[in-house]
Amino acid sequence: GFNTVTLPDHFTDQPAPLIGLTAAAVATTTLRVLPLVLANDYREPMVLAKELASIDALSGGRLEFGLGAGWMITDYEQAGIRYDSPGMRIRRLSESVDILRALLAGDEVTIDSEFYSITGSLSAPLPVQAGGIPLMLAGGKQKMLTLAGEKADIVGFNPGLTAGVIDERAGRTATAEKT
Repeated sequence: GFNTVTLPDHFTDQPAPLIGLTAAAVATTTLRVLPLVLANDYREPMVLAKELASIDALSGGRLEFGLGAGWMITDYEQAGIRYDSPGMRIRRLSESVDILRALLAGDEVTIDSEFYSITGSLSAPLPVQAGGIPLMLAGGKQKMLTLAGEKADIVGFNPGLTAGVIDERAGRTATAEKT
């Protein structure tokens, strides 16, 4: 009776999302799998594209992928990753989405920018879904939702989490009016 299984992307008590979802995909025949959502700053686009294409191929085209700018400050602290401003994380995410779309389409990517330096393409496997792997971008504030509206196949709505924690500040943006 279930359609899709999701896993978040945090360094808490849970399986790594791409490994856990791969296990779910190979153990089933119809269940779609969706990381909800991967933090862009934790993965380089070429590596992520290869992993996503592999999961899509192994699952027979049952992957959707959620990608976000990252928000949970404790994850960044645990991993030793610099926690940039929301605007910078969103700009980096936007560039990553363009790179991922090109790589997953089998295109050659040559870029040397503020955020990424990549030269290459994916050879095999490539995604098996016609039209590519559906992309979900999720956010709770104007910049992120604008990016999602421009570039995503699926838009996820959540409270604004610019403080890096879930507290009363996030609650103010979780109302019906704000949504």
